[in-house]
Amino acid sequence: MNQKMIKKPTQKCLVWLAAILLTTLPDTSHANVPDAGTLVSTITAACKQHPALTTLAVATAAYGISYATTQIMSHNKQIQVELVNYSAPQSTATTAQGNYLLVHGLAESHKQALWYIKKPSNRPFIIDGQLFTYDFPDVTQHFWRVNFTQTGLGQHHEVMGLKSAYEQTIATLNEQGASNKDVILVGMSRGATTILNFMGLHKPENVKALVVESPFDATHSIAKNMLKKMHLDGVPGMQTIAHWIMSAVFWQHSTSGICAKDMVETIDKELPILLVCSKQDKLVPAESTTALYQALKKSGHTKVHIYTAETGRHGRILYDSDCHNYQHVTHAFYKKYGLPHDPALATLGASLFDQCQPL
Repeated sequence: MNQKMIKKPTQKCLVWLAAILLTTLPDTSHANVPDAGTLVSTITAACKQHPALTTLAVATAAYGISYATTQIMSHNKQIQVELVNYSAPQSTATTAQGNYLLVHGLAESHKQALWYIKKPSNRPFIIDGQLFTYDFPDVTQHFWRVNFTQTGLGQHHEVMGLKSAYEQTIATLNEQGASNKDVILVGMSRGATTILNFMGLHKPENVKALVVESPFDATHSIAKNMLKKMHLDGVPGMQTIAHWIMSAVFWQHSTSGICAKDMVETIDKELPILLVCSKQDKLVPAESTTALYQALKKSGHTKVHIYTAETGRHGRILYDSDCHNYQHVTHAFYKKYGLPHDPALATLGASLFDQCQPL
């Protein structure tokens, strides 16, 4: 077996276990092999005798087949940036338009952009302009929706994907002969964390602002939150075990890999950043995003802001009862830093935006 294919300790253990089992199998080369009818009868009798074990075996087989199919059919996907075409009302003369690159969350795709753009339905929006987006290599349309072998939860694998997408975006703007090549990065959850890691590691000069929804300071926080929901957070060593399990499930994730809270010192201190989170988010707790805000402030960032919505499930804050506040605050943020915005919406969000730099 190619050693390059065995990247995780878990995989190595499985390979060695399989080898040991194979060496302990009895030699059946000279044994009498039962005919097909006898074999089917034996299996049928065993299934009737152990229905619970049979059900478990069938469920496990279905699980394994669906998982394997998802991983195989979505392997080696390349980053490909595309412009999102959408039917939005014509902007008024007073509304400038910008360039946006959207970074989607886990178990989503570039279609997540449709939740944030300006639409004829007058739904709340935070993106009005030329929008670029792309799919991470872990995106799949199959049963699992995620290729776990290609997922790093915002670490190196995703950062390099965003780097490629950003370079393609700038190349497209150059081909268009665009006079404005400034880009606003918008991301959700895993995508939001990827943005922060990307900015800290690569410092792209054309990125002029970040709007990051539900970023997490570290995957340790996600593990801790999951344990808390299961009432296991008080068990000694469980957080370490849970974090190790995350690394085993998401193959590109490392327990010692980069995390957003460690990037705050290297992100440009003059870069405007708007963090958004929700008190009702059960996957990425508001405390994790707040910890990022506090770390950014402590490191000297004066243009960082945080809006904490009272309502909104994970990835659905712009579709809950606080949606208009989210929209207004974002446009007030854009206006504050001379970015394309809707003047009327920015005015509506001015007073609430003033509260988005808590001590």
